[in-house]
Amino acid sequence: MAISLYDRCVDGDSTLSSDGAFIRRSAVLAIRCFLAEAEADGPVDLRDLSIVIKDSVDDVILNEIIRRRLSAKPLRGERGTQGGDLGSFDRVADGIKWNCELSPQGNNTHCVYNDEKDPMHDECVYCGQPQERK
Repeated sequence: MAISLYDRCVDGDSTLSSDGAFIRRSAVLAIRCFLAEAEADGPVDLRDLSIVIKDSVDDVILNEIIRRRLSAKPLRGERGTQGGDLGSFDRVADGIKWNCELSPQGNNTHCVYNDEKDPMHDECVYCGQPQERK
């Protein structure tokens, strides 16, 4: 089960947990440092910056939600199975590499994608499977 950042009460109220408060303080500090860096050459439009930061946070969080769901990676504190019905894969430093059974290089070879023609990795060059195994 994922660590909750809010303590929820029976009557429906909720308050920020100590873990949530720590993460919030860390985020505020990071954004303050980022603002100072962004304004190193002069002031920026803070309304524009707010939209850019919110969009960036949404992008990171939504991508992480999708990555976790597709990889079947257990959340912190949870136990789960790796791969499930999605196929076999290996965890590597830059994410997940799917094992490709049709690769001419033999077993234990990962799927290969043509970044120029297929930047979204919708089709492995050898097996035709999408990177996210829809």
